[in-house]
Order: sequence, then structure tokens, then C-alpha cells
Amino acid sequence: MQETHTIIKKTAYLDALKERVLVFDGAMGTMLQSMKLTEADFGGKALVGCNDALALFSPEVIASVHRAYLEAGADVIETDTFRANRLTLADYGLADRVIELNRAAAPVSYTHLTLPTIYPV
Repeated sequence: MQETHTIIKKTAYLDALKERVLVFDGAMGTMLQSMKLTEADFGGKALVGCNDALALFSPEVIASVHRAYLEAGADVIETDTFRANRLTLADYGLADRVIELNRAAAPVSYTHLTLPTIYPV
């Protein structure tokens, strides 16, 4: 079942590319910096600056950035997992939570959205 679902999504994406140029979202980090986030948003003082951690501690912040890009006309949004790997997250004491963090970030990219997308959810 999951494999079929993925193929359908990939096909819709490729079909859309045949029809027009797709616009991707923009700089997630720049948008987040403009929001003046607090220690609490990041999950504590030790995690300030770890934008990837927002998926765990403040998913609504990430969802708001996704919505802003979609409202601006983006067709494709990406997860907030640019540095969500064991090596980078070790700097924040999150190396053992890489899988958890990535699994938390993916749904934020679509479950909080209410705008139409190429792949309706």
C-alpha cells in the first residue's frame, strides 16, 4: 500500500513538471531568524539555533513558514531537516534522536496545511 501511494505522488509531481516550472519554497533559516524565536520554541537554551529541533518542540512554527511559502505561490515545500543528521545534531546533544526528529519533521510539511497542493492530503 505505501509503495503505491509513493508512486502516485511521484507521478503527480512528474506530470506537473511536464506542464510547468514548479516553484520550490525559499530559505527556511532566514524565515525562522526573522521570527525572533525564544529558548522555549527551540526546546531549551542548549538547543537555541538548532532549527531542526523545532519539528519536535514547536512544529507550529515550521508549519507557519510552510504556509507562508505556499501562500506566496510555492508549489513544493521541503522539510526542515537540513542538518538533521547524527554528526550535526551531536553538537546539540540530539545525536540519539535523529530518527525521531526526521520522523517528526516530515508530517509537519503537510498535516498542518490547508492550502491545495499537488498532492492533496
